Amino acid sequence: MAQKYQSGQTVVDTFNGALAEVQAEIYNDLSSYYQVNEKVRALLNPWVKNVAATFTTGLYTSNDAQFDRVISIAIRDTQNPPNILYAVNPITEGELVYADQIPQRKPDLAKKRVYYLMAGPATIEIFPKPGTVPAIVYYLSYPTLAKIAFTYNLTNDEYVMTYDAGNSTQLGWALDAFNIILYKMLEKYGVETRDQWIEEYSRLGISKPILNQGGNQ
Repeated sequence: MAQKYQSGQTVVDTFNGALAEVQAEIYNDLSSYYQVNEKVRALLNPWVKNVAATFTTGLYTSNDAQFDRVISIAIRDTQNPPNILYAVNPITEGELVYADQIPQRKPDLAKKRVYYLMAGPATIEIFPKPGTVPAIVYYLSYPTLAKIAFTYNLTNDEYVMTYDAGNSTQLGWALDAFNIILYKMLEKYGVETRDQWIEEYSRLGISKPILNQGGNQ
């Protein structure tokens, strides 16, 4: 009986592990297209978050363990929340050096010329660096991983599996992602579905997303 219980638990753990891999693969395949592809934006919309942030001496670090990448940043109007005053533009380190030497591009809070770059995996740095700056940060977060759970009750010398809703996590993806998830899950179990999930990516307008090969390759 113990073996039957362990066997059932192993099957569930294997399924949840495969589902976690599939969600990570899809997110990694598509997230870099978020800013340039409307269909991808709609599909990844469940993983878009925003936070009222305060930059202190130019720095803000997200406390969201699922934080992945910035979508946009804007300076907030603290007198009339949640109004936005103006956008903060992304900049590279090299561009920042040149901007600092050009009066028309030099960072200046009073002139609404504020830039940001990533100073770490979840740390954003803005320029210039006044004392405190209220902002709103929109960002992509890694997906909340779905999982299925069961309870196991011994009945008539047999363990009976019962779905455990309280310890299960539903898929949070947009419905348009479900076919991709299905095809990639089948591939994890040895079913050849590569053509199908590539076609689903093509429907999103992505011709070559397959950096992550997925499946049992």
